[in-house]
Amino acid sequence: MKHPMCKPVLIVLAAFACTTLTSGCSSMNNIGSLADVSSFADLPQQILGNWKLDSLKGFDLSQLAGNDLGLPNVGFQSDGNVAGFSGVNRFAGKVDVAQLAQGKFSLPNAASTRMAGSPVASDLESKFLGALSSADGAKIDGGKLLLSKGGETLMSFVR
Repeated sequence: MKHPMCKPVLIVLAAFACTTLTSGCSSMNNIGSLADVSSFADLPQQILGNWKLDSLKGFDLSQLAGNDLGLPNVGFQSDGNVAGFSGVNRFAGKVDVAQLAQGKFSLPNAASTRMAGSPVASDLESKFLGALSSADGAKIDGGKLLLSKGGETLMSFVR
């Protein structure tokens, strides 16, 4: 017998995958002087490693402190792999290196685990994954990693 949550979770994952496939088509600002970077290994050390979500669509996540929530994070590896925690589940994918080198962000074909969480954590995860899948630009500014769509910052991350 199938679990009753399988169908809704599969629908959400399918929508997430479809959105990520189309998210990298818009142009964005360059990440510093990275316009000619040809491989992810050439990116500056600042973007490699783990980043914790600091704000989501203008909402300061420090306001959620004490709610026993695991805040989303993302990690960039030198081979272009990206993995992180979305609030309830883990996700993984690979950045489009050519686009990232131009300040564009795209995480096509991302996959995620399918565990259930509390309503608050699930809501945060849904908003995070929606923003992550729609982001089309990336830059580092003031020590923060900013992911944006059409020039509007969707998320900021700190170390």
